[in-house]
Amino acid sequence: MSLENIYKPVKNDLEKVEKLLQQTLFSKDQIIKKITFPLSSGKGKMMRPALVLLSSTIFEKTSKSSIDFAVACELVHDAALVHDDIIDKEKVRRGKKTINYLWGNQIAVLFGDYIYAKASEIVARLGNKKISVILANTIYKMCVGEIKESATRFKSDISEEFYMEIIKEKTAVLFSACCEIGAILAGASQLEVKKMSNYGMNLGMAFQIRDDILDFTSDGMTLPLIYVWQVATYKDKKIIEQFFESNGNNPGEKIIKEIAQKYKAFNYSLKIAQRYALESVNEIENFKDSSAKHSLTELAHYAIIRDK
Repeated sequence: MSLENIYKPVKNDLEKVEKLLQQTLFSKDQIIKKITFPLSSGKGKMMRPALVLLSSTIFEKTSKSSIDFAVACELVHDAALVHDDIIDKEKVRRGKKTINYLWGNQIAVLFGDYIYAKASEIVARLGNKKISVILANTIYKMCVGEIKESATRFKSDISEEFYMEIIKEKTAVLFSACCEIGAILAGASQLEVKKMSNYGMNLGMAFQIRDDILDFTSDGMTLPLIYVWQVATYKDKKIIEQFFESNGNNPGEKIIKEIAQKYKAFNYSLKIAQRYALESVNEIENFKDSSAKHSLTELAHYAIIRDK
């Protein structure tokens, strides 16, 4: 299963999104052009814009504004990634050197803000007040989630409930907003819009948990490590503490992975991701059968089986 196949019902519109995204990021200013290059030349999964388009297409309607709003949603995601890379001190993103690595944190912060401003410009120009409020509230929640995660990154006493709250705010709310926006633009009923919003929220939760399984030490106490902390012996807990106190240098990720495997933490986390994926599919099960519905169903499956 590939994203290319999943995106087939909206392939042409997604190509328009990619083209418009390039045009939006383009600047005649030579400094901005140089800074933008890693983003404009490194293509991501395009999952957020695809969700906007599929969430319109499932109701048999897309429009030019669907493409514009899909671009705005991807820009919000890109801005968040630029800021994430600063926090995580990442050097590479999408096979390219990160903006913070090339230009330093100060310019990276400002450039992330620049991308948010570009997204806001698109939304303001389109003049849809309801969607403007949805995206503004989404960005606010994403910021709250990132603040919570950064403030508790290496605290070992994080509860599973608090972790779910963080990933809902930092990741799942944008998935939800993309689906809600797509449904609104298609003229869906209030109930249908709510179901699409719920679909996106559950998909986002499944997607982020899978992320944390694939890279389980990158964001502090991820779900596998939270579970280990709940069930591990005192000795193993001390090893995990030592790992974080040394910024991941001692005893090394391999030992931590072995501890997580010993307690079946990855299996536990995957089961929770699968539950969220199933709940997302359940939200749309009564919708009319279509290629878009099939793609949204497959996307939920992809979220939990992907290896990158």
